[in-house]
Amino acid sequence: MFNFSTTNHYKKYPSGQGLLEATLAIGIIMVGLGALMAMTLQSTQATTVSNQQLIGQNLAREAIEVARNIRDSNWLKVGNSAPADTQWDTGLVPNDDDQAAVVVFEPPVDPDPAMFSIEFVSFDNNSREESEITSLDETKIHLYRSSQANGYLWQQSGSVFDNTYTDSNFRRILALDPVCQEDDGDSYVNVAKVECNGTDAKIGIRAEARVSWPRSGLLGGSGRSSVSMVEYLYNWK
Repeated sequence: MFNFSTTNHYKKYPSGQGLLEATLAIGIIMVGLGALMAMTLQSTQATTVSNQQLIGQNLAREAIEVARNIRDSNWLKVGNSAPADTQWDTGLVPNDDDQAAVVVFEPPVDPDPAMFSIEFVSFDNNSREESEITSLDETKIHLYRSSQANGYLWQQSGSVFDNTYTDSNFRRILALDPVCQEDDGDSYVNVAKVECNGTDAKIGIRAEARVSWPRSGLLGGSGRSSVSMVEYLYNWK
């Protein structure tokens, strides 16, 4: 006959150790979740910034192309159906120094096609030269976006506006400065001026489109982002 005896052994834990472990575990989880949320927010913001940058570049390119189209149309008109005073730069010359252009779009009205043109506006304190376009009180530089996908999505000026258009907070100006040539053949850009100096010949136009939009930081704060696009339009024909 064998006698077996059993002894129960209990491991004693210090008082409160289970609560401490649970607290540490929750803390680690919260840190991980916080890092994941920060990465998600940063990725979302990066996508938004990228989209806004692309929109800004396209809006700047549109303004440049409008100026180019006006120059090309003038070439086709000179000597044909245009008035006698039509020149290659007609419609591209500011009325006064320190003026910049905004794009005017008129939708097609049968039988007339859609028309793009530019209108010059004045800026105080040389704000025309500031890359972020700080003269935001000039409503003509505002860009408006339509909520309807089947219409003319973006407008800056003209008569097409209706209640579907709202201010997009994008701003755009087009600076058109004469490219001048001196007698010795050297050339220069006469910034924020209508004409070249003295008897220097105007050989082209420096077109700079500037677009800006509001920027908000990940942890608060605000500012404006901007993009600038430059192209030289010469009278080479």
